[in-house]
Amino acid sequence: MRHVFAARTSVVAVLGAGLIVALAGSYALASGSATITACVHKHGGALYVAKKCARHDHKLNWNTAGSPGPSGAPGPTYGTVSTGDDPPSLTSASVVDTSLTVDLPAAGTVWVQAHFDPNVSCTPSPEDCKVFYGIYVDGTPVNGGERIFEGGAASPVESWGVSTPVTAGKHQITLEYTPSGDLLTLTEQVKTELGAILLGGS
Repeated sequence: MRHVFAARTSVVAVLGAGLIVALAGSYALASGSATITACVHKHGGALYVAKKCARHDHKLNWNTAGSPGPSGAPGPTYGTVSTGDDPPSLTSASVVDTSLTVDLPAAGTVWVQAHFDPNVSCTPSPEDCKVFYGIYVDGTPVNGGERIFEGGAASPVESWGVSTPVTAGKHQITLEYTPSGDLLTLTEQVKTELGAILLGGS
């Protein structure tokens, strides 16, 4: 019976210490403190929370959070599209429709997507011109992002693609168009939207 009683006493002591640690931790978080403080009883080492520890007991401090561990390995970088041609290279006739600056935390490839609704007007007839739209990252065409419009109203269009590998840091993503033929006017029916997602890192 003596051993059973001792075992039960140890379990109660452990549970009590755990409760004290939890209460001290909750108090530290609520007060905004970076450390947890408790008192250690001289006889038996039991923990208790008090503004000031008893004369023969001593104070115990520990951090609410440990130091950050090392950075994990980069995630996989892969993306592809199965539709659309590559946009043409930019020329002096190319016009920026919309631009977006991104600050990438890591190197990798970027999934980009645009939503736009151009209205192309040509002279003397709608068949006399075309407009080549494309998405570009730092002036480099995004694979699969080309869309072609002829004269006349167009329905809302989505364009998307995956960039070539880029470095960490700031990059300029643009939706640009290059006219071909006798373009008279080009207006947007709705506001153009442009977005980007970093695919993994390398």
